[in-house]
Amino acid sequence: MRLEIAKRDYSLIGRDSKLAEEGGLANAVWYTCNISRQRMKELMQRRDGSAIRNALIWFAALILSGTLGYLARGTWWAVPCFLVYGVPYASASGPRWHESGHRTAFKTTWMNDVLHEIGSFPNHPHH
Repeated sequence: MRLEIAKRDYSLIGRDSKLAEEGGLANAVWYTCNISRQRMKELMQRRDGSAIRNALIWFAALILSGTLGYLARGTWWAVPCFLVYGVPYASASGPRWHESGHRTAFKTTWMNDVLHEIGSFPNHPHH
């Protein structure tokens, strides 16, 4: 038995695009936060302190779990070490790379540039 997958047309004038609009799915209002404009500006202020702390925690998790995995190589203890290593390497590097590429992770430009270069390695295997 062959399963047919219906192709949807979400192009600018496509049928499914129109249905999504009519169903309220293509409207940005549904995820609007109930926060004042002034409070949103406060929350969006870039700061180096919290970004440095977060980057140091990320680096520490990579270095600690990677070192433990290396030291435990050849034993079953290496498996949980490298599983722990894989989480910050594979999943936490993407947002850091992305935001630092927009220069929004840190207030200081050069810090964004450095983190962008480091965070790009897991996200772009051609490096």
